[in-house]
Amino acid sequence: MTSPAPQHIISAACEEDLIKYGDNFRGVGYTKSAAEASERYALMLGVIRDRDTPLTILDLGCGLGHLLDFIESHAGYRHLQYTALDISSRYLDAARARHPQHEFIL
Repeated sequence: MTSPAPQHIISAACEEDLIKYGDNFRGVGYTKSAAEASERYALMLGVIRDRDTPLTILDLGCGLGHLLDFIESHAGYRHLQYTALDISSRYLDAARARHPQHEFIL
């Protein structure tokens, strides 16, 4: 019997958080609070200096697309075009349901 690929082990573990906690910061299992998640997103996007030029960002390991929620809730980041990748089809299905106008890639 072959062992599952490492990315499938990671994906399954993360999806357990989604099943247990739902579509929120705990459902992706990488932050301790909603405030910490917001701080992380602000830090990541803080490297963007030019707020007038349209930019494309790739959210690698996007989970449930909460970075996109943060972007859409802050007018200063609305010039960003968002594309996302994740290894979990469950996460991507949830993200697509909330943001059908954006691209979420498996």
